[in-house]
Order: sequence, then C-alpha cells, then structure tokens
Amino acid sequence: MTLLMATTVPAAAERRWAVPRVVERAERKGDYAAALLGLRAELARCEAARPAATTCLDLYQTVVAIAMPAGDLAMAQEYAAKALALARRALPAQHSDIAIALSNMALVLQTRGDPVAATPLYIQALAIFQDVYRPDHPDLAVAWNNLAANYHVLGLRAEAETAYRRALEILKPKSRETKALAARLSGNLGTVITEQGRDTEAEPFLRKALALNEAVLPAGHPDIASSLGNLGGNLAAQGRHAEALPMFRRAVETQQATLPADHLDLATSLTNLALTLMDLGKDAEAESMLTRAVAIRQKAWPAGHPLTAQAWSNLAVLLDRGKRYSESERAYRSAIAQYEDAPYASPVAMAATLRNFADSLALQYRYAEAAPLYRLALKVHHRLHPLSHPERIHVAWMLATTLQLHGQAAPEVRTLLRQAHRGVLERMASHPGYGRQAQAEITAHQDVFLREVRAAWDLAAGQR
Repeated sequence: MTLLMATTVPAAAERRWAVPRVVERAERKGDYAAALLGLRAELARCEAARPAATTCLDLYQTVVAIAMPAGDLAMAQEYAAKALALARRALPAQHSDIAIALSNMALVLQTRGDPVAATPLYIQALAIFQDVYRPDHPDLAVAWNNLAANYHVLGLRAEAETAYRRALEILKPKSRETKALAARLSGNLGTVITEQGRDTEAEPFLRKALALNEAVLPAGHPDIASSLGNLGGNLAAQGRHAEALPMFRRAVETQQATLPADHLDLATSLTNLALTLMDLGKDAEAESMLTRAVAIRQKAWPAGHPLTAQAWSNLAVLLDRGKRYSESERAYRSAIAQYEDAPYASPVAMAATLRNFADSLALQYRYAEAAPLYRLALKVHHRLHPLSHPERIHVAWMLATTLQLHGQAAPEVRTLLRQAHRGVLERMASHPGYGRQAQAEITAHQDVFLREVRAAWDLAAGQR
C-alpha cells in the first residue's frame, strides 16, 4: 500500500525543514535502515532549532512513510500521531497536509490490526483531497488506493475493486514516481480480482505491475518482491504451481536481502512459498518457512489477529499431512484462539480452520470431538454460502459421516446428507453437459450418495 506524502508547496508562509537528499536516496534504494538513521539525526536538529508551528511536519510524515515498510510500526504510529496533532493545530481544516496525516495514521492503524478505526480517517482524507486537488492529481489516486486497500482488509472485495479502478482512472503515469504508483495500483487491483476467482482476468494487471516496477526501481527493491509475490499468487490460484514457485523464491530472496528478519512482508512471502512447496509435495522444505511466519506474526501481533491465526492454521495443515497429530492439534487450537480474539476475523477463514481441525480429529476416530467443530463451521456456511458451495457440501457430509460412524442421530444424518445431495445436484446442473468437469464433480461427491443410502437403511432398521 502507498502512503501519501506532501507533493505540493505548503500553504503556510513558514518554510518547512527539508528532507535530506541522502535520506531520499536511501529510501529509493529500499535501504530503510539507513534512511531512518539519517532522519533521526535531522529530526534532532529540527526540533532543537526552536521551530515555528509546522517546520518539522514534513520530517514527521517522512518518518511514517519509511518506518512502515521498515517494519517499525511503533515508530510509525508515534510520528503519525505527532504529525496529525501538529497539522490539526496549525493548519486550516481543509489543508492537504491534514489529509496526508489522516491517511498515514489510518494506514498505521490498519497495519496494526484495526481497519475499522482506519476507515473514517481514510474517508475524511479522501474528502479533503477531492476538495483541494485537481481531478487528476496523483495524491488523489493514492487516497483512493488507500481506501481500497482498507476495504480489501475488511473483506469488502467488490468495494475494493471499484476504488482501485477509480485510482487507476485518475492516474496518468508519466514520471518515474507515477509509474511506480501505477505499478502498485495495478498489483493491488490484480490481487483483489484474483481473490474473487477471476484469475485469468487478473494476470495481465499483475504482469504489468511487475514490468513497471522492474523498469523504474533498482534491483532488489521491496516493491519488486511484492509484485513477484502477487503474480506468484495468481499463478498458484490457476494451478500453475511450477510457474509460481520461482516467483515466490525470488520474492523471499529479495526481502531477506533488504528487510529486517521479522518484517511482516517477509512472513507473507515465506507463507506463499511454503504453500506452493506443499502443493508440489515438498512439505519438509515448507515446514521451516511456516514456522518462521508464525513467529514473525506472533511477535508483531501478540493478541488476536487473523493473519497470525492463518499462519497457525497453515502450519497445522502441514503437520496433519505428516500425521503429527499432537503437534497439529496445538497449532489448530492456537489458530482458533487467535481468531476468537481478533476483532474483525473472517468467519469463512475461521470456518475453514474449524473444518480442517474436525477432519483431523475424524481421521483419529475422535468423532465426538469432531462433531461440534463441524457444527460451528456449518453454521457459518448456512449463513454465508448457498447449498451448492463446495465447503458447505463437504462440512454437511462430514458432519453426517461423523455422526453415522459414532452411531448417533440417524434422522439428523439423513437430513444433512439430503442437504449435501441437493448441493451436489445444483453444482451438476451448472455444467452445460455431462463432460469431464461434470464427471469429475459426481466422482468427487459419490460418497454423499452412498452415505445417504446407508442413513436410510439405518433409519429403517431403527423403525423395525
């Protein structure tokens, strides 16, 4: 995501303390540690000079913009709060620097796990920019991007896509800076389209983002790593895992060379690489990456956070595949605890973890423990998904199977299997004919029909 920085001359008569060129050069190279070192020294000089009202404001904003990708969220939040308080105290209510400070504070809150609190700040910032900037100003495009990214985190993908497209419509990529911004916007739009299942539509946006970044940024820049990761994710979603693997490897190698060892972006890239290795059957190589991703996210978000929960859940699935059930159970329970404590956890992600844990328990013949987890997951799917959704079919079938194997509730078993049966028939009806896809569908769900016959037999036997 792109932070807004002041690009226009301040309206106030006083002069601002300039950001040193050495800091700007270090930031362009992605050397955030060197940039922050230079900024701290310059801030000390500015604050010791008995500055006028907003003399140091641009330095505060720059600290936020560099501390965020450097992974120092505490420093970012400290200086975002300073910048916002100073701008509100010293500038007119509709000043663009207040909008910049609002947007930066919102991004810090979003990154620290509170996108709900960030939303009104993004909206206030966008309203100011629309009032003071010309319609094609690049900072207006960035404001739309930031709001879109926040919608994305909240799971509002359709709203995020609309906002990303609005940002791209505004932007005219002519300079090096606006081309780099166009790369980010294209990458963000491609990612959100991928997540809505339109993988082939998304791929050109992601390839454009990578090409733009490689053209305007130095080799090894973190934004190139982000573009590699986004394109890799798209290829993996299309089932092209062998093509995705080198993208993820390059992303991790780039970030390990340029970012701190506990940076959250590195955790994301490690996760992507690990999941692709798992898809290719290379679990042993993947395990250390998932363990490291858990450690990074747990350190950044010790309380409940959905990304920490997902990291634990990914590790649990890998351990399950190796039949290391006692270890996977601890990981599943850690994931569920994180989801329960997270203020805006996705119910679908929580349901997937519950389902995976229940599947694991069922494989261990622990049917009495698996059934309540399936029930919780099914409650989510009843609320959010149609009968034909594959997860709803699977959970209904597995709950029925678990109850059947445990010798319980034959009428409920038959009801659950009928629901799964109707869901499979709806999926079959969506195919234009009985071709390969339809045949694969019926083969994948044949156990639903076999279990339904068994349930009817058990019910009849109980009535005799």
